[in-house]
Formats: sequence, C-alpha cells, structure tokens
Amino acid sequence: MGDELELLPRVKAVLALGRFAHEAYLKHLRTTGISLTLRQYPFAHGASHVLPHSIALFDAYHPSQQNTFTGKLKPEDLDRVLRKIRATINT
Repeated sequence: MGDELELLPRVKAVLALGRFAHEAYLKHLRTTGISLTLRQYPFAHGASHVLPHSIALFDAYHPSQQNTFTGKLKPEDLDRVLRKIRATINT
C-alpha cells in the first residue's frame, strides 16, 4: 500500500470501502510513523475523520452483493459519501 500512496503526493481524501480497508489504511499510517490508534477513528458508514497528516478519511460500507442486495448499502447512501468527499477536496 505504501508504494502506491507515495505516488500520490497531493491526496486530500481517502475513501475506505469497508471496515477492513479503513483499518488497513490506519495501520499503514502507523508504519509511516504517524501516531494514532484505531479506537481514535472508529469505522462507521458515512463517517469522516481528519487524520494527523491532514488527509480526510471517509468511510462507506463495501459495495459487495451482500451489502447491496440486503439493502445495507443503497446507491443514495454511497452518493452522499461521495458528495462529502467532493466538497472536501474542492475547498
């Protein structure tokens, strides 16, 4: 993950699709020397977190069949998260 992120020096926001991605990103940040805990930034669909390195982390349920077929994640739910991201990166 680190190599890919280093290729993106102007990142303002990261979208974590699911708890696994959310926690993986936070754990990666710890390997780079950023001091944080998972408990400080809990996963929740629609949540956003401003992290110590000034990048915003946005959470959304993973758009898997399990989540979409059961109605846990509806298109409008994901659209709301994407609009929040757009508003953040356009400021």
